Amino acid sequence: KRDNCVAFSKWFLVQYTELNDPTVSGNGNELAYNLYNRYKNEKDLKTTDYPVVYSIASWSSPSRWTNHTGIIVGIYDGKAIIAEAAWGIGGGSYFEEYPVDEISGPGHYYVDLTPFMKGSL
Repeated sequence: KRDNCVAFSKWFLVQYTELNDPTVSGNGNELAYNLYNRYKNEKDLKTTDYPVVYSIASWSSPSRWTNHTGIIVGIYDGKAIIAEAAWGIGGGSYFEEYPVDEISGPGHYYVDLTPFMKGSL
């Protein structure tokens, strides 16, 4: 059980990617930015303002979340499947899906982790 969004996203990075630096942190809306800033000179990280599979997100848009992070684990039929955790919703990790267009654009920041996933996809 990962009890908040930052702990869950950091756990995912350490367990499933080669970017397994547990010192990268920040509030939910800072985590993806801080990861990018930490590795931008060493790795060829790609960023977008729309979700892609295996990306870590930092959300600060009031349209959906403020100060939140999660991992995009799938996209189908115009919806993104998000693995996340939140202390305000029972303190556990869970999956949610949202329309891609609702979590795209200004206030939404994604770092594509696909090239850094451990093992084969």
